[in-house]
Amino acid sequence: GGTRPGPLAAFTPLALGQVFQRIDTQHLDNVVELSSYLLQGRDGFGATLARIPGANWQNTASKDKAPSLRASLRHTYKVEEPNKVTITFESTTVKPIGAIGGFLSLNGLPQIDIPRLPDFLQPPAPLRSATFKVTFLDDVFRVTRGDRGELRIYTKDSDASPGAL
Repeated sequence: GGTRPGPLAAFTPLALGQVFQRIDTQHLDNVVELSSYLLQGRDGFGATLARIPGANWQNTASKDKAPSLRASLRHTYKVEEPNKVTITFESTTVKPIGAIGGFLSLNGLPQIDIPRLPDFLQPPAPLRSATFKVTFLDDVFRVTRGDRGELRIYTKDSDASPGAL
């Protein structure tokens, strides 16, 4: 968010997957799925992961997708005007998902909270914030224009709870 450019993802082995938002009455989570070609094959990586304490592994054939990480960037939000929303970054969690080699599910691994800087080292809220305007909203679609000019089109998940978009 904000007006600063993001990381140079083109120089990493990561690929951007599904992107969505979860919104409740207090928080807006930007959720992204990241995968890597480094995790696609049967290279013994699964045997290393199987030694992680507390992992709930399924060693049977899996229909899960390729291994990836689901990162949730939690924000508070404030409606500034009828169609203007400001979000402020709060925290990040990551969760391994998918399966390795089609048989070793990562879905049983725990979610990991990325440690935060102590409050006195946190950048001020304006540097952790972004603003967007809702340009269209109905029961199915939400279209927003961000403070960097980006256009985003969201569809409501049919399985979402009432009021969530």
